[in-house]
Parts: sequence; structure tokens; C-alpha cells
Amino acid sequence: IVFQKSVACTRSCPLGTIGNDLNEKQEIIRQDLRLFFSWAHSKLARFFAERKAAGELSQSADPDGLADLLITVMQGGMLVTKIERKTEIFERAAQQALNHIQNLRRVSR
Repeated sequence: IVFQKSVACTRSCPLGTIGNDLNEKQEIIRQDLRLFFSWAHSKLARFFAERKAAGELSQSADPDGLADLLITVMQGGMLVTKIERKTEIFERAAQQALNHIQNLRRVSR
């Protein structure tokens, strides 16, 4: 969001742009993009799994689902801000994701 504001919402994620422009003959590029998103997903999912194992997140927390949520909000948010030329939608979506994660946090006693 800060980045998008700094560039007046004129850019989107380079990887999302590449992915959007893929055709059925560009399987190697598609594979490279999948590898990057898989790497990003694994980092986020590991973070949430560690938080869950430490008792900081409820047992209902789904680390893989949370990773999917964040990647999707980020990718969609970058695209929407470029189209709309404003960040409000991205900000609201990011806040909703944060609210969801906060609701999964276990209260220390």
C-alpha cells in the first residue's frame, strides 16, 4: 500500500503482470512464476504454522489458507490500485485480512 501510494498507483506486481500476459505456449515462464508463488506461500505458511505451534494462533488456524489469503489480497490489491488509481479498496481488504488473523490469535493468560 505504501509502495502503491509512492508511485501514484501506476504500477502493479511485475509477476502478476507477467502471469496475466502468459499464453498457453509459455509453460516455462508459467513454471517459474509458480515456483516463486510456491516459495512465497511456503514462507508465509511456515510463519503461521510456527505461530500456531507456539500457541499464538487458535487450533482452527489454517496456515496454508492464511498464506493463500495474504498472497491473494496482495496480488489483487496491487491490480485494483492500479486500475482505480487509489488505495482505499486495497487498504480495506488488507484490514479485513488483518482482522481475520487477529481473531485467530490466542489470548495469553
